[in-house]
Amino acid sequence: MSGEFSVSKIAKAVLPYLLIISIAVFMVHDIFQSGIMTKSDNPVHMVEASFLANTAFPKYHWINGWYQNESGGMPLQLYFYQFSYWIILFVYFIFHIPMELAYKLVLVFAYAFPALALYLLLSKKFGRIVAFFPSLFYLFQLDNTKMFLAGMWNNGIGLGFLVLLIYLLEKCRKKITVPAAFAAGLTFGAIVLSHYFVAMAATALIVAYFIFDSRKITEKLFFYGWVTIFAAAMTLFYTYPFIETSKWLVFNIGWGLGRNLSAVLYALFGIFFSVKPLLPAVQQAVAANYLIAAKEFFAGVVHNLPMFAVDALALLGLAYFAGQKEHKERDFLKIIMVFTFALLILGSGFWFLIPSLSKAPFLSSILAYRFLYYGRVGLIIFAAFAISQIWRRAELPATLAWLKAVFRHKNKLAAIFVVLFITLLLSSAFFPPKDFTETANEFALTDETIGVVAWLSEKNAGPAVHTLFQGFFGNIKDSALPVYYLYQHNISSFGAWAATQAPVQSMTTTEEGRMFGKFVRDISSEEIFEKSKAYNIKYLVVVESNLKNKLAGSDFFESVKKFEHFEIFAVKNFVSEVVESNRELQYQITKFDDHEIVMQILNVYENNEVSIKVSYHPYWHAFVNGKELLGLRANSFGIMKIALPAGNYELRLAYVPTKLVWQTIVMTIVISVLALLILPLNARRKKTEQI
Repeated sequence: MSGEFSVSKIAKAVLPYLLIISIAVFMVHDIFQSGIMTKSDNPVHMVEASFLANTAFPKYHWINGWYQNESGGMPLQLYFYQFSYWIILFVYFIFHIPMELAYKLVLVFAYAFPALALYLLLSKKFGRIVAFFPSLFYLFQLDNTKMFLAGMWNNGIGLGFLVLLIYLLEKCRKKITVPAAFAAGLTFGAIVLSHYFVAMAATALIVAYFIFDSRKITEKLFFYGWVTIFAAAMTLFYTYPFIETSKWLVFNIGWGLGRNLSAVLYALFGIFFSVKPLLPAVQQAVAANYLIAAKEFFAGVVHNLPMFAVDALALLGLAYFAGQKEHKERDFLKIIMVFTFALLILGSGFWFLIPSLSKAPFLSSILAYRFLYYGRVGLIIFAAFAISQIWRRAELPATLAWLKAVFRHKNKLAAIFVVLFITLLLSSAFFPPKDFTETANEFALTDETIGVVAWLSEKNAGPAVHTLFQGFFGNIKDSALPVYYLYQHNISSFGAWAATQAPVQSMTTTEEGRMFGKFVRDISSEEIFEKSKAYNIKYLVVVESNLKNKLAGSDFFESVKKFEHFEIFAVKNFVSEVVESNRELQYQITKFDDHEIVMQILNVYENNEVSIKVSYHPYWHAFVNGKELLGLRANSFGIMKIALPAGNYELRLAYVPTKLVWQTIVMTIVISVLALLILPLNARRKKTEQI
């Protein structure tokens, strides 16, 4: 009997997690159609994962590397999230499945992980039945789901760990144990490796716990300080190179919620409470299109019903919180309230309203709205608290006494709500739009893109000879699809990539009707030619009609191939110049690899300033006959520039990233040993004081 009971108990404990995972898969099952995901940044992330699996890990034995075939070269994964790609590679190598399937499985995990972590936390606080629906409703934030399916799913990995950190800090708030303290430090470190926006949120969480922790100040400083230092030590290999080379980065890629305070508050309210989807109805009503407005309003309510339920319950939870001064979870709810308020402040992006801060390094790269999505965790927790009070027939606050008659029928209400929820779920009311789950096999431009890339592959013009591929974003489609096929065919290109802070990528962006960072209407064909020459670009693949017309009427370019949506232009009388100098110089490239470029130089002039048409980065070093040559830097185009000595010699350029593997391991071990020595002593001292 005991065996049967234990099996039954395990089944009951595991079932909610299985249901959450199953519903997560059901919600986004269309992504498992054949082909890579095409929406927005997904093709870029597929290339990053493939580069790590095929080049960085096996060839350079490291977690990042220099990718030579985009924007004259860029450091892949040096500055961006790590943990999610490690999971992809683990699934890829362990289960021997295609990379695109490993990528999709990890995306689903990122989507479900916060809901799973919420259920773990809420079930411990309010019970399993109460915890299930608020946790599940995390999956039905349509705008959040769309963000994940557009390639920004790494936030989900970090957010899941953030909820786990709340769970672990709660355990340590009552009693600090060595395992729980280590788990908290590891989890904070995992958050740093998952996404640095979520790491900022985790820092706010730790500060909130520190404020409301009732222990002595020395104990608080030791515990929360140790968790932070442990996380810093275990992520040193990632954070130190980031900081060391941060001056190279372009930071002004972020944005706030509006240009003035009223616009910020309007957007903050709309995003945080999930009412933004109702704005089309408001716009139609203002335009006196009342029938259309009613239709838009109904559709918006249906698609976002779970989150509207969370909003209402969260407000009810706040009312219960205000009315119950002695509730056992009051301190926990205080922490969550302060934490959520901190995220609302971060989510406002207030610094973008202050001229002196809006251009500041790092601050100017933050996408403020992300913190509002993180803050919804607070709404879900307060919603669960409200459900727990209704379930246990707690006394309603006086201001909400009118709800008593409604809540007398809580079981009937629950049954009606469950039936309505299941009906809407089965009717696909909560499903993301089709273009967000579209794969390459369904994407309208896939075959044509493959044809363009195949043509370029046949015209392979040698090392460091590039193609400028006008990106799809804002020009034809919200997708970085060409990036994937350019990688597959080993074609070096500019313009098609997305979501980096690399200077050259920023200077050569083609998004939103731009060419080399300028709007097409504002750049002349001569300037396009001069910049093409500066970056050693031979072909230009154009998708936007204004640019096609500009190049077609130019003396500098000729049309060499036409497709339905694409037209390929070539620079007239193109001559490849990987090395360019004002004074005569002869060179021969003998090796052109991601991390190493070797060439024989014959130079008769001392201190001959040359440009080498590879993007500059602080981790690139120059060597003449094995001896380092100082002075390697970036020119005005962001590519390498250096003064070469006279002579006949071998010039070697090597990409040498900082690897703090052993330093990270040693620091983590030292900090761990200190914790193992001090935490038990502290616990024994407290026990002695109590006696």
